[in-house]
Amino acid sequence: MNHFIRSMKKSNGFSLIEVMIGLAIFAIFIVTFMAAQGYNIQDSASFRTELKLKELALNRLNELVIDPPQFTLSLTLKPDKGKFEEDEGYEWEIEYKEFKVPDYNKLQGKEEQEEQAGPQDALQKKIFENIQKNLQKMIWQARITVINTNTDQKYSVSTWLVNNEYEATIEAF
Repeated sequence: MNHFIRSMKKSNGFSLIEVMIGLAIFAIFIVTFMAAQGYNIQDSASFRTELKLKELALNRLNELVIDPPQFTLSLTLKPDKGKFEEDEGYEWEIEYKEFKVPDYNKLQGKEEQEEQAGPQDALQKKIFENIQKNLQKMIWQARITVINTNTDQKYSVSTWLVNNEYEATIEAF
């Protein structure tokens, strides 16, 4: 019996508890590693889609700047919509808005019908009205939204467009 106890003490292997603890630590590591890889793959796919949306939006924006539409009030009624022929699963939408300049009296912090302080103020108001009228006819805003129809992800970009067909006029004072 004494010989049996001595042989147990000289064992060079791992006990069952040590093996179980080692397997538990390894299992926690593997589960954590695989979950992280899954999130990385998901994030990469999402980022790839975002890059594609941005690329398509900027390409459509460049086309719009190169070949702008006829600027009329009917552009602001409803957005233009379409699909990309070369990239199935992606659609675009363009909204147009007129450039709006605030009222001169509101910019000055005055009431609507407040009397003019003098000829200098009347001249400034007339110049402002000329600039306001010309800017509202020359500058338009366009917002392009690209939509991935499979995931409903959207990307929007906006810019100012210049109406090159409009000729600025200045009224006499």
